[in-house]
Amino acid sequence: MAAIPAGRTETMLTSPPMTLDGANGNAFTLSVWHWLDGDALAARADTGGGLVEVIDTKAGAWVAVPPFGGYDGPVVAPGTSISGKEGFSDARVERVWRRSFFDLSAWAGRTIQVRFHAGLGTFTPGDGWFLDDVELFAGGVVEDVIDTDLSVCGAGEVI
Repeated sequence: MAAIPAGRTETMLTSPPMTLDGANGNAFTLSVWHWLDGDALAARADTGGGLVEVIDTKAGAWVAVPPFGGYDGPVVAPGTSISGKEGFSDARVERVWRRSFFDLSAWAGRTIQVRFHAGLGTFTPGDGWFLDDVELFAGGVVEDVIDTDLSVCGAGEVI
């Protein structure tokens, strides 16, 4: 894991393209363990947060995907493109590892990329958004492990 580079308030980590083989009517679920520290002073209003996005590589724009149970609330990270969007909000979560699941079945049969998009607090940016054991399940079976021990710490980095 690495610290957020000085001065950076918005960053993304993007997977390589993945084809979700929908021939068998599989349900596709993304699983990720994550830990968020968007601002070192959690009492501040601009504490940061993050969200998961997906893009169809042949036709599309990035689309935010909510986890099962929904996000915590709006991301408060002024000056970032995700501020105000529903996401994991550092103001509403404990700084502990937790696991979230995302339904990617809407993209069955397509080639997609997954992006972890973080906006950090502007006053005293925290350590960032850490990701571990990112897995893609197809019909309840682990299809692929994208990577482990990642942190969202550089603009446009590829997993």
